[in-house]
Amino acid sequence: SFSVRVSNVVVELPTHEAPGGRGGSGGGGGSGVSSLVQRSRTGRLRVVVRPHHVRAGRVVRVRFLVRTFAAGLPLPVAGARIRFAGHRLRTNRRGRASLRIRLRRGHRVVVTRSGLLSASGRVVVRRR
Repeated sequence: SFSVRVSNVVVELPTHEAPGGRGGSGGGGGSGVSSLVQRSRTGRLRVVVRPHHVRAGRVVRVRFLVRTFAAGLPLPVAGARIRFAGHRLRTNRRGRASLRIRLRRGHRVVVTRSGLLSASGRVVVRRR
């Protein structure tokens, strides 16, 4: 593979290899989004929480999207830890997680991932 380093961010680009070569799904090196996020050690997490406002006492599905920006591009963050309303979640490979929950008051969400600065957000609960 071919890699370029710019401002502590390493971008790996795959090269054409002969069939049956070292490429493919095996191996631990890999290129693409996950290796780019892992190598961007000075990045900051960004979290989007939807819905922003909910009615008290109603069961809602709260959705989380966790991303970071590398070289100006938004990249999903897999395996980020999300803490929300006493629950702990992990994001999937697309940087998404969701939770069905009944909220009675507003809560804060905190997202962490090793090597990246944490992010937070909140859900506002309105009266019935």
